[in-house]
Amino acid sequence: YVINDFTAVAHSLPVLAQDQVVQIGEGTPVAEGNIAVFGPGTGLGVEHITMTSSGWQTLDGEGGHTDFAPVDETDVVVWRHLQKQFGRASAEEVMSGRGLLNIYTALALHGGNTPVFTEPAQITLAALENTCDIAVATLTQFCRIMGSFAGNLALNMATTGGVFIGGGIANRFPEFIKSSDFRARFEAKGQMKHYVKDIPTYLIAEPDHGLLGAAAYLQQHTAS
Repeated sequence: YVINDFTAVAHSLPVLAQDQVVQIGEGTPVAEGNIAVFGPGTGLGVEHITMTSSGWQTLDGEGGHTDFAPVDETDVVVWRHLQKQFGRASAEEVMSGRGLLNIYTALALHGGNTPVFTEPAQITLAALENTCDIAVATLTQFCRIMGSFAGNLALNMATTGGVFIGGGIANRFPEFIKSSDFRARFEAKGQMKHYVKDIPTYLIAEPDHGLLGAAAYLQQHTAS
């Protein structure tokens, strides 16, 4: 079998143990409910997985290339920068390694400052060490944007089984995410707030979750 990397990630979600994830905020999963996962990394992977009569089935798509929808004034600053630079603001341009750089550059220029960081890791380190106000603001906004995006995924597919964050970026700062506005933005869905409030959100902490998912996929598809 040959499967997409994010298909493997999605198949890991139903088998991840409690100590392999970090829950962000409240919410309780519904057994065999729809699940979503997104992963900021080099790009932005997005996948849904749903239970069918033949087992778990992924729903493939290109969710990382959907439009970035600004929610607050800082989002608008970032959106305008992306529109000017690329002619379009996609979700991947704010939720990825280069997304961190895009947010940082937008906020720096908006404040009349010259951007000095050229790598996402520099921004993350400066934010976590609290040595650069713009870096802190960047990581703060990154978490807010992720929260809004996760909430949209929850509404799109009624993900009562939860929304998970994968990828190679977010697991570097779990405590920052937990103390950020991620969950507040996830729940900020107007009249649907009470619906999404019950849906849990998790950060995948298991480094080999893709391998676990591939094994789960193989087991399901070779079972007699």
